[in-house]
Amino acid sequence: MSDLYEDPGFLEWVARDEAFQYGAQDFIQTHPPAGMTPFTRGALHNLVFSYYGTSRDLRMQGQILALHNMYNLEGLMDMDLLDTVRANVEANRTTGPGPNTPSQPATPSQPATPSGGLDNQTTGNQTPRQPSPLSNATQSPRHHAGTGSGTNSPIKCHPADLQHIVAIANRSKDWMYKCDACGHEILYRGEFVRHMKDRLGRVGFDIVRATPETEDRWYGVDAAGNEYVGMLVAKIGTGERNRQRMRSPCRHR
Repeated sequence: MSDLYEDPGFLEWVARDEAFQYGAQDFIQTHPPAGMTPFTRGALHNLVFSYYGTSRDLRMQGQILALHNMYNLEGLMDMDLLDTVRANVEANRTTGPGPNTPSQPATPSQPATPSGGLDNQTTGNQTPRQPSPLSNATQSPRHHAGTGSGTNSPIKCHPADLQHIVAIANRSKDWMYKCDACGHEILYRGEFVRHMKDRLGRVGFDIVRATPETEDRWYGVDAAGNEYVGMLVAKIGTGERNRQRMRSPCRHR
């Protein structure tokens, strides 16, 4: 067996691909389009965002296209990027195996980052070469959701009557904010806001509601009006924060 298949980094890419594929299929099976709410639409956006952390091979492109055909991803994903995905999938259907044919995920030396496009993607089963994540780390993934160009409306996933209340002190050690993109749990609100701005490029991001006594969720908004939702996690014991691993797309590679 090749050393590639024993490399933890490669296995992580495989795991991400499988998680996205199963997540997309499960979402389609459990969320009929007619029953979509602002909250489930927000969950769909988070699922679409996780696509950027996969290898983005033809299997993954097939799943993102299936999500678009079911729910219409306009406003959740850049339409030019989706057109490229559709062209790749359809070209492969006519010239080769279908989009569900297994192909080798990207290796750690060719990471798929949320800010990288598919401009250099081939229409076969080859893995796309992506720009360096370090050179794109400050660009907002929301740009690929169609919000950076101003051609689509901001993403809305908050309840219409949401009251803006933050009941957690900035330096409170009782609650941690869980990143909706990488799952990292961050203790202080100020550090979490910096994580959103610096790692994900969510310009002007701030927490507008965090009331753990009534619900274990935080609500945030960026300068463009895009809305975000994530989990609040009770701080238990000491040392958990140091043992956590920050995953893509927030982790620089």
